Amino acid sequence: MQAGYIIHLVNAVEREPHIAALRAAVRDHPLEWSLQVFSASDGSEWAAQPEIGKLHPRNSVPVSQGVIGCAHSHLSILKNVLDTQKAGVIIFEDDCELGPGGTKAIDDFLYHVNSDLGGNWDMLLLGANEYVDAEQVSTQATRVKRFWGTHAMILRRRAVEAAVEAFRAHQREGYFPPADWLLNAAIVIGQLVCYAPVTHFQLCRQVPGLRSAITGEVRGDGTGALAHQEDGVAVANELSSPSFPMPH
Repeated sequence: MQAGYIIHLVNAVEREPHIAALRAAVRDHPLEWSLQVFSASDGSEWAAQPEIGKLHPRNSVPVSQGVIGCAHSHLSILKNVLDTQKAGVIIFEDDCELGPGGTKAIDDFLYHVNSDLGGNWDMLLLGANEYVDAEQVSTQATRVKRFWGTHAMILRRRAVEAAVEAFRAHQREGYFPPADWLLNAAIVIGQLVCYAPVTHFQLCRQVPGLRSAITGEVRGDGTGALAHQEDGVAVANELSSPSFPMPH
């Protein structure tokens, strides 16, 4: 059994209609995706803890509270997956919308990677802002080694374990990786196989016109190669953030 979550920050009320639309779209899915709304961290809890390293691994500049909250939210979900012995997890962020093909397009992609590509994967990107290092491996799929954007993905347990270990490894050096940076590190550390559709926005994209909770900028239509955005917080309060234990 795998878990399913929509990450959502309680004060981002403008994103509630997009959450409702996403849940409605997958409600009758044959895979029985059951998407719980996960009450996201705003970053204040970890920002106030001096024992948590907060330097960006790229330039050793302190990361923002929004970046901390986004990564904390993702990590809390991943830790919950490990603690509850789930086989994997589907994660959407509350600014995500399905492409014109809806869940059928996602089904077709899943069938392709599981049948035509042998099912040997650890992570599937259902949407991204940009593929930074990637190689097309079929007419429908790209193998991704580095990417930006964390608004729609499926992680099997091996990927979950690698991401948690990647965070702890960064913390031992005093670094705080943003959520997408963290998953890129997990791909390397765990030697993970990550597939994505050939076009990064064809299955899911971030809703255009919304203001990023991290950068403060209004998003475009999501069809171009975007600058690095470390977003992913956004309402409902069905599931509180479980505590993610910090390494020592």
